[in-house]
Amino acid sequence: MGVSTQDLMKEKYALGKSFADLKTKIETIEKEVAGMRNNLNAINGAIQIVDKMIAQDENFDKATGQLNVPEKEGTYSKEKIDKEKVAARKLALDIESNPKLLDIAKKELLKEGNK
Repeated sequence: MGVSTQDLMKEKYALGKSFADLKTKIETIEKEVAGMRNNLNAINGAIQIVDKMIAQDENFDKATGQLNVPEKEGTYSKEKIDKEKVAARKLALDIESNPKLLDIAKKELLKEGNK
């Protein structure tokens, strides 16, 4: 008799414990990978939004307040922008050039001017 039942039971227990530990580690890593994929997708979405904003800024005509939108043929057509958006964009440009306006804008946004 080379191997006893008790030795086999001990080996089975050790293998079962190793199996459970490895299974837990795999599940943990799979959850981390899923989280990383979600973060990757979120970052990719943010990059797309920034690219769109860069393209809009490059095609924005400050003088006319219009956005030059590229057409599929490669020519440009003018698209009127809402007057509020134009005013906000011009104000943002003014704020960039004049730091005092930034303080005024912050107070206005926070409604601290009346307190």
